Amino acid sequence: MSDLIKISRRNKIVAYLKEKGKKLGIKRINAAKDAWAANKDEKNFTELLNRYSLYPSQGTMLNKKICLMLPKDSLTYKAALKANSFFKSKIDMIDPFAEKWSVNKIKEEYDGVIYRPEFKSNYLRQVSNDHIELLELFNIPVWPNKQENYLYESKCRASQYLESLNIPTPKTIVKYTEAGAIECLQQMDFPFIIKTNTGASSSGVFLIKNNKEAYKSIRYLFANGFLRQGAYRRDLDYGYIYLQEFIPDVREYRIIKVGENWFGHEKLGKDGSVLYSGSGVNSWEIPSKSVFEFCYNIAHSNKINVMSFDVFETKCGKLLINELQTWFGSYNPSQMYKDGIPGRFIKQEDEWRFEEGIFNYNQGLNLRIFEFGRYLNDIEGAGKQ
Repeated sequence: MSDLIKISRRNKIVAYLKEKGKKLGIKRINAAKDAWAANKDEKNFTELLNRYSLYPSQGTMLNKKICLMLPKDSLTYKAALKANSFFKSKIDMIDPFAEKWSVNKIKEEYDGVIYRPEFKSNYLRQVSNDHIELLELFNIPVWPNKQENYLYESKCRASQYLESLNIPTPKTIVKYTEAGAIECLQQMDFPFIIKTNTGASSSGVFLIKNNKEAYKSIRYLFANGFLRQGAYRRDLDYGYIYLQEFIPDVREYRIIKVGENWFGHEKLGKDGSVLYSGSGVNSWEIPSKSVFEFCYNIAHSNKINVMSFDVFETKCGKLLINELQTWFGSYNPSQMYKDGIPGRFIKQEDEWRFEEGIFNYNQGLNLRIFEFGRYLNDIEGAGKQ
């Protein structure tokens, strides 16, 4: 195994997290991980939640009737139940796969829908897409919208989307035949990455170090497919391969947009790993304004409302989009800190203004719901003009 593959930042991470934990009032620090990613128990955040205001605040009244559509085994379901008691307004929940529902009833009773797609199988994912298309076909506002959901849990789609918009990314090749995949190896430098189409937290991400590993992986994937973590056992990923260049010594940032709220922090790698995704380790340093501007311009140009941007910064300062996700893990009550103070960025008159507060409470779902209500007000106001 080469020195490149043995990259480790453990000592730097340990010292940093110990000091950061003291400042943020976190009860316990796991030296190898960020404590909030490792332990999602809200009790660990008591001091922080008592010190800073929640946004939106508890008991906020929504002036729009919003429906949450998500399966009962969704990762967001518990947060949805919590959101229902958090707001003064009642938020109805529908399991689109288990309950009878109709477009006419949705249109009659609600101003808009927040839809969490199912991705445990390719079939259920397609059904989710069909639901969203049907709702939008009848002019029912849906968050995330059709474009944003199109990118959800599909690296192949996201790659084509980014290429079509000339948005810089690591060099990526998607092939749908074994012969085509083997032929394109001549275009890749070692090591490189093989990814599955779906999968989060670095599941389905493999570092390929030489020709032997490459040929073996390609032949195996086209012959047998790959059963990703969390998928139904019969739902194999097969019939394609996703190759991406490996860029050493990059810095990776997570930039989040929810409505006009922006958050960002730097991600660190696991001990002994060159892969950042799913490490659960964050430095909580605010990325430079240029990183926010990079993502802002993409979002503004393409009318993106809700998105997580995973951004690489190379040693020469070039910014690249690694992945886009409109639903993402965000269990920490804040996704950004400035000098230990939780908050958000708002862009006003071409300036990025920091506002303190807890904006990601309840996995960020409360903020999604509140901002969707504001969005519905905006489109209603625009329609009356």
